[in-house]
Amino acid sequence: EEISGLYRLQELWLHNNLLTGTVPDDMSTLQNLNTFTIHNTTVEGSIPFAVCGIFNSLSSKKLTADCLGDPPQLRCDCCTTCYMHDQSTFSTEQSLSRGYLEDVISNRLDSGAIDDLKRIGTPQYQAFDWLHQNSEMGDPIERLQQRYALATLFFATQEIGWKNNTKWLTESTGAVGDDQEECGWFGIVCDQQMMVTDINLPSNNLQGGLPSELTLLASSLTNLALPSNSLTNRDYELDFIGDLINLVFLDISSNYFRHQGFPETWKKLISLQKVKAQYNVLTGEIGDVISYWPL
Repeated sequence: EEISGLYRLQELWLHNNLLTGTVPDDMSTLQNLNTFTIHNTTVEGSIPFAVCGIFNSLSSKKLTADCLGDPPQLRCDCCTTCYMHDQSTFSTEQSLSRGYLEDVISNRLDSGAIDDLKRIGTPQYQAFDWLHQNSEMGDPIERLQQRYALATLFFATQEIGWKNNTKWLTESTGAVGDDQEECGWFGIVCDQQMMVTDINLPSNNLQGGLPSELTLLASSLTNLALPSNSLTNRDYELDFIGDLINLVFLDISSNYFRHQGFPETWKKLISLQKVKAQYNVLTGEIGDVISYWPL
């Protein structure tokens, strides 16, 4: 009855807590609810069918639970994201277990990227190690994923050292007004939800290859500007940019990127308005990729 009275409720964020029991059937009365996160808790059972009915009718929704595993901690037929329940994270300590953090990160990576994460010495391993040492219980899943993506970019392009790495890989000092963390790193812009929208690192001595882990930013990244650096690629390593489906502006000019025309995957970049790729090593025909862009 108490829950059913919250008919105006639109968002309910409960993940990373020590909650128990089951998801109540009365939640089906919350017809305005579009966000419900219950992962990384000890809630069991299943998401009621009637509750799923609310989310199945929405085009924009977020429903997360510990619904991975056999059997899962919490069965869910309508979740937008499933996580693996990790009992080791439920303690009085504030740090996250490596196992839980690995599940959070690898949930959105392909097998090759997961292997890189586990291989000692890789930029991905360095980024994961840094993230593990600088994360706490209660940190939002999306923020953990974007910190990992940015940290991987940092370690992957640090061969000669950036000109400006102000605040990179630093946490909030805890001072009033200093709660931005990765949103305060040089060249990074975030929206009001503290999700990364812009990466602007021109002429900053980036050297090496762009990591595909940047796809973890796909839901929010609209501007990627990395001109006048020493970035390169091998074979298919530009393909992942096609997964950054919300890109409006892409600037990879004055680097050493090699490709025959544009990758076919870039046909998915249907929001692009400006592309700057001059002064690279693009060869062959342009192809029909650009016909898919609303330039």
